[in-house]
Amino acid sequence: MVCFGTSLTSTGGWVKMLNKALPDWRVINSGEGGMNSNWGMDNFGKKVLRYNPHVVLMEFSINDAYIRYDEIDYGCKATSLVQSIKNIKFMIKKLKWCKVFYMTMSPPLNKFLFDRNPAEDRPEYWLYSNVHQKVAYDIPGVEVIDIAEKWQALSTEKFLEYCPDGLHPNELGSKIITLPTILKRLEL
Repeated sequence: MVCFGTSLTSTGGWVKMLNKALPDWRVINSGEGGMNSNWGMDNFGKKVLRYNPHVVLMEFSINDAYIRYDEIDYGCKATSLVQSIKNIKFMIKKLKWCKVFYMTMSPPLNKFLFDRNPAEDRPEYWLYSNVHQKVAYDIPGVEVIDIAEKWQALSTEKFLEYCPDGLHPNELGSKIITLPTILKRLEL
């Protein structure tokens, strides 16, 4: 099983928890902080295909919606919605032999925290997230794991308890929100 996406995958804690919860599976964390689906396309071979996975969990909505790549050198360029759709479709369709789950993750909280407001950096997050879900639903055999709806249902206080920077879930948030939602949908 390969988990492929952004910092919400690479540092979220849920991948390690998933590995423990599924002892008969090899769970590989192929996420990378600060990256979007453009990076995903460039790294798809070495981060996903080389493992010949049976299952792939993928998420890129949070950083595909990020608008400040041109201001900060992440080694990644901003992606338009049109390019984002092409990227997601291409990657999913390349995985014909395995089960693919496209995931929506914790949405950016619209609140000024520390030195920024995570939602201001991603003003079209919900558009990207909804379009990515539709793209995934329209490809036969692909399923969507909508974790964002679980996060959205929380009070601001509870959201911040589980996601102190308004974007990245901590271990408790991964344990209470992300992991159970994934396990329920995987039905392995």
